[in-house]
Amino acid sequence: MTPRHIKILNWRDFRAYLMACTIALSVSTIATQNAAAEKIISLVDDATLQENGRLVVKEMLDIDTSGASRKGIVRVIPSVIEEKGIAHRFDVKVHSVTDEHGRKLQYSAKQHGDAVTVHVGTARGVDVQKFVINYEVRGVCNFGKQHPQLYFPFTGNNWPFTIEKAEVILRTPRKATVVESELKAWEGPPGSEKPANVKLMGDHILATASQLPPGSGLTLEVDFPGGTVNGAGFLDSVDWLANDWYLLVFLPLGAVAVLAGYRLMKSRRAPKVVEVAQSWKPPSGLTPVELGTLIDGSCDVQDLTGILLDLSVRGYYTIREIPATGFFNLSDRDYEFKRQYAPGKDVLRDYETIFLEALFGNSGTSYLSNVQGVFRQFVPKIKDSIYANLVSNGFLMKNPEKDRKRFYAIAVSLCCVGIALLFLYGDEVQAKAAGLGFIIAGALTAVALQFFPLLTDKGKVTIEGAHEFAELMRTAETHDITERIKEDDFLFHRLLAYAMVLGVSEKWAGACEQHMTMWPDWFQFHQSTQQAGPFVARDFARDVWIATRVAGLTFFAPPPIQYSSYAVGKKGRPEQEHDRPIS
Repeated sequence: MTPRHIKILNWRDFRAYLMACTIALSVSTIATQNAAAEKIISLVDDATLQENGRLVVKEMLDIDTSGASRKGIVRVIPSVIEEKGIAHRFDVKVHSVTDEHGRKLQYSAKQHGDAVTVHVGTARGVDVQKFVINYEVRGVCNFGKQHPQLYFPFTGNNWPFTIEKAEVILRTPRKATVVESELKAWEGPPGSEKPANVKLMGDHILATASQLPPGSGLTLEVDFPGGTVNGAGFLDSVDWLANDWYLLVFLPLGAVAVLAGYRLMKSRRAPKVVEVAQSWKPPSGLTPVELGTLIDGSCDVQDLTGILLDLSVRGYYTIREIPATGFFNLSDRDYEFKRQYAPGKDVLRDYETIFLEALFGNSGTSYLSNVQGVFRQFVPKIKDSIYANLVSNGFLMKNPEKDRKRFYAIAVSLCCVGIALLFLYGDEVQAKAAGLGFIIAGALTAVALQFFPLLTDKGKVTIEGAHEFAELMRTAETHDITERIKEDDFLFHRLLAYAMVLGVSEKWAGACEQHMTMWPDWFQFHQSTQQAGPFVARDFARDVWIATRVAGLTFFAPPPIQYSSYAVGKKGRPEQEHDRPIS
């Protein structure tokens, strides 16, 4: 009986098995023939060793692919060589790859471990192709023996096919006297001691080898007299790095130059510069919000609350502090606004008209708590109008907020380009330099606004006047302002909004304290507070400052949770039940 674990093939199975073996053998034979047909017909290295220790190589390759479906060749140039257990490192830089006619070919050169890998595409349908690889090696000489020694595998040892003919032509520095007995050449795999042909040919050294099998190469060893070849110095190292990393410097500098040129082209001089004197008047007739915006180039919360005080002082409405039902914006105070008849000779600016519309709408009375979520919708229009007013009057070149957005968009774009280069081509030195250069250029673009302000000459002079004006109010106690207040008994209130914008309100109130005794009509406190004692300028300024901070939080706050943005924007909030004592 036939054992169960033994299977007898019938004729059909045997025929299929025989056909499979035949196909496999045919494929193997074709592959072997193609592999055997691929070879390097000729590899010639024309190299020049310079006095600074750089080795400049022009490598000419004739490769026979014999119709093989190879997409490209890979040339591995070592950057580390071990000789007798001692590792010697140097830098390799590939400059170009061309054909025999000097036409540039596409290639990639990347540092992989201890070697630089050069990948060059091959043309289809061409059996014999010629390439010229130009590269440079820095620090190729070893000074471990107290004199320069060149030990370098010129042909490389990583070719997957036979090299029929290998030739190295080495041109030495003029002052280097080389003795032929000091010349050595080796052929074979790394570490091979099989000698190759080498001889001195007048002004150059010639080393040759033939029929080198895959994985073998031609290595040349030359000892030079001391002082004939130098190592890499500091300037040489800087020059080497600059050739690879120049984009890291040029791209940021170029970005700064472009930004400076752009600002220079866009700048314009104001036709008239206003001189500012110590006249207790705001510089150039600017409102508090315009002055605060001009100083820092941004219309922020503190500047907008300057409009709130300034319009009230000018008589457009009164402000009254009242108790709030609960803690409103972290305060137990709310504020009531009542419209007044517009002053006859006073003219509203566009942003002031928008401000009044945001505060009152169509009513004559408004409460700060009721504009929460509504007012913030008008803030962009108010800011744009303020910027437009400063531009049209010659203080700014253009809208700084739009300019900031434009610069930030450019900065983000540059950084994205840099990150993409690092991500896609991070192995290539110049791509890495360009990527980092773009990122630095983006960062410089983002912060460039601080160094390239949009001020015109008129704006610069006005800011100087604003600082003098702030210093005047800060040191007002040292001046005799009695006569000034007698001439203008509303001086303290008229300049209070400016003092708050400039950050000198406490000093200003202290200087005017002994001259001010009457409570104002434009800002009123809760009845019990106002009747508690005489008017004290410092306390008044402090309470007004609190009011501006609460108002600033409200102007930019979203609607309360119980009201949607849509409902508040369309209908406003229902009025709270306020305690309104009769004053």
